[in-house]
Amino acid sequence: MKNTWVCPDCNEDMDAHDLRGGDACPEKEPVSLENIVQDVDDAVWNVVVKHFPLAKSGDFDPLESGIWTESIRRAVTHWWTFNASEFYGLNKDGE
Repeated sequence: MKNTWVCPDCNEDMDAHDLRGGDACPEKEPVSLENIVQDVDDAVWNVVVKHFPLAKSGDFDPLESGIWTESIRRAVTHWWTFNASEFYGLNKDGE
């Protein structure tokens, strides 16, 4: 039975790395955390507005807004870690 070494960064068999001419990991597609956070925030508030069509304002306490945004960041980062980090990089700098 052949022993194989698996890359700790991408979980790919090192033989596949060697076929590409080296042992570097394939580039992971970068995804902007801040873009995802903004999309999630927009989607949630669109649903809230849909359920309260007679509301005349969308006021939200600034302190709660910061807590909400940080909660989205943490949830997305957690989800990415366990579901997508093998395939995508998560750019946390907003680029």
